[in-house]
Amino acid sequence: MANHAAQAQLRAGLAHCLDLTIVAECMCGFEAIDTIARMRPDVVFLDVALGGMSCFEVMELATPRPHFIFVSEPGDWMGHRFSANGLDYLSAPFSHEQLHEALAHVRGKLVRRRGLSSVLTLSAFRWPPLTRILVRDGEDLLALATETVDFIEAQGHVVQINANGKGYLKVQRLDDLQQQLDPRQFVRVHPAYLLNVGRFQEMIEVTLAAAVLVRDGSCVPLSRSGRALLEHALGTTPPALSRRRLMKQFGQRGAP
Repeated sequence: MANHAAQAQLRAGLAHCLDLTIVAECMCGFEAIDTIARMRPDVVFLDVALGGMSCFEVMELATPRPHFIFVSEPGDWMGHRFSANGLDYLSAPFSHEQLHEALAHVRGKLVRRRGLSSVLTLSAFRWPPLTRILVRDGEDLLALATETVDFIEAQGHVVQINANGKGYLKVQRLDDLQQQLDPRQFVRVHPAYLLNVGRFQEMIEVTLAAAVLVRDGSCVPLSRSGRALLEHALGTTPPALSRRRLMKQFGQRGAP
């Protein structure tokens, strides 16, 4: 948390809450996202001036998504925005009563939703689509720009994000990730695949089957409904590359 005074005030106030445990304190956005993924907290106090990235980026990249209580400076215009959209926030410095009022509101939400899911979502606020996707590359965290992503493949409860010639695994369902992406940019061309329309290169016809060739040379399967969605996104019906042309252009290994 960038506001050290507010951080100290929160630490002191939460020490009196016997049903709550502070599992971590983070000083930047990347650290917060990594900690949320590892610790899976129910509640996160998020400084709107957190370093490294904006609070909106932290909220959209955090998985699983906890319940956020935003902490802002006095007179911060964002506090009014949060309030207008039904989100919880505290304006620092805050009183003991204000802290416990915010926590009581969160406890009520936790009790009501615990039977449905341990992951709380905030549907009262419409967030813009992701422009970056946070992934792990060994021990490092990378924020992939969505325009560099070729396609995303579902593998059970994990997705493989293919970008820059590499595949990155992320623990998230394809349906959930699709909801966070721009539908004008990413099209569900197959039940198990999302395609970045900007990376489309050719359509391939093979007997009754069809596939999409993306710019990195990969072939992505194309369903009938996915083909209609792709054509709508492209605004045209792309010419199909025949199997004979495909083999001539890329060789036997390039043909699906």
